[in-house]
Amino acid sequence: ALAVNPLAGWLADRTSIRTVSLIFGAFLAVGSVLCVFIGDGTPLWLLSVYQTVRAIGVSGLIGPLLTYALAGMQGPLVPHGSSASVVIRQVAATFGTAIMMLCVSALQGAAAAGALAPAAPYQAAFAFSALMGCLSFAIILFRVKR
Repeated sequence: ALAVNPLAGWLADRTSIRTVSLIFGAFLAVGSVLCVFIGDGTPLWLLSVYQTVRAIGVSGLIGPLLTYALAGMQGPLVPHGSSASVVIRQVAATFGTAIMMLCVSALQGAAAAGALAPAAPYQAAFAFSALMGCLSFAIILFRVKR
């Protein structure tokens, strides 16, 4: 985030918010989809690469999308819009994390009993994340115009 957030802002200033959002949205979607295919034999370094790709996507999206969302607001409403955006982002992240953990918890017993592969609960959680990442990319593609 320390490197990617400023880079995303710099790129948005020189290109467009749409271009930057599509690039980093693709990072988020691709990294999330790659995580669905983890398994018992997936090396930790590779899982770290997948997670890094996801994190680059998230970090690169926050600034440009906040700028895009606030661009239509008038002076005194901008701080309120920024605050609302932060709250909504945190609540959405909390619900997303809770849903992922629900997937893991709900399937852990079946995996422990041998009815599912040991990685299946985590694959299901990452499938939800991949769905949200791909949905985010589609929303950017069709809604972010500048």
